[in-house]
Amino acid sequence: PAFAGASFGQVGQYRRIAGRAFGEVDPAAPGNAIIQDIGLAPRNARGMVEYTTDIDIIRPADPAKSNDVLLFNIVNRGNKGALTLFNADAAGSLAEINNGQVVGDGWLQANGYTLIFFGWQADVLPGADRLTLKVPVAKNPDGTPVTGVLRTELITQAPTPTLNLSSGWFTTMTHASYPTASTDNKTALGDGFLPSLTVRAKEREARVPIANSEWSFGACNEGQAPQVNDTQICYPAKFQPGRIYELIYRAKDPTVLGLGFAATRDLATFFRASQKDDAGSANPVYRADNRAVLMGTSQSGRFVRQYIHL
Repeated sequence: PAFAGASFGQVGQYRRIAGRAFGEVDPAAPGNAIIQDIGLAPRNARGMVEYTTDIDIIRPADPAKSNDVLLFNIVNRGNKGALTLFNADAAGSLAEINNGQVVGDGWLQANGYTLIFFGWQADVLPGADRLTLKVPVAKNPDGTPVTGVLRTELITQAPTPTLNLSSGWFTTMTHASYPTASTDNKTALGDGFLPSLTVRAKEREARVPIANSEWSFGACNEGQAPQVNDTQICYPAKFQPGRIYELIYRAKDPTVLGLGFAATRDLATFFRASQKDDAGSANPVYRADNRAVLMGTSQSGRFVRQYIHL
């Protein structure tokens, strides 16, 4: 039961269904071949590229009382937004909202909407009931890592000697970092590339270099040598709030993030039009007259526009 068994007007009670959806795409099909790096993704025995996404559905307990609209809420960095955007007075922590504990005035529910949430962003980390997507890592045909130069802006709200390589304004503890191809920041790679770290107070100010001898890849520990790893940066002098630190480094192991668009297409098609999945399991929201509506805001609104463009 959703919302502790609360009832909403003529529609009545709601049910919540949480789980995972397992999908696969043909990398040679035109609608999939445009996905960045899909040709470098590992394939299963059928030659397909697989993905797994979290799903969370809130639907009328009596399907006959549905208004036949599937509202696909494109989550924002793994977090649900539809309930707080459409239902008045729906407020709470991200964890409470994501866990379906916040309903406000229940406008969506009183009008019979079915809400479908799913993970589309593969670098979102689990936690606080965020919805995640698992996709493969691209590899070169010979099995070696795919690498490329990456620029990341590091921002902190409190002084700290250690940050994740993805420590931007929104991503400090909730997004995975692309690992560095080499944890040695003092020795140039074979092509002469050397990572760099700079700092500035404002976006348009000149970047001030921080010598490579002053920082390293890894985690700082008070009174101890840094613990080397490939997804963090150690700066003993401490990163300071109110500053933009720009790290340019050679990263490796890109994930096939574009599968998030394919998952959106596949899930919407299945939930709207299919009675059963390939394993014979019933579609929990199927109704012959279902319509699908897509909505997002901020980052997820940009996702919607790009999805329509594609």
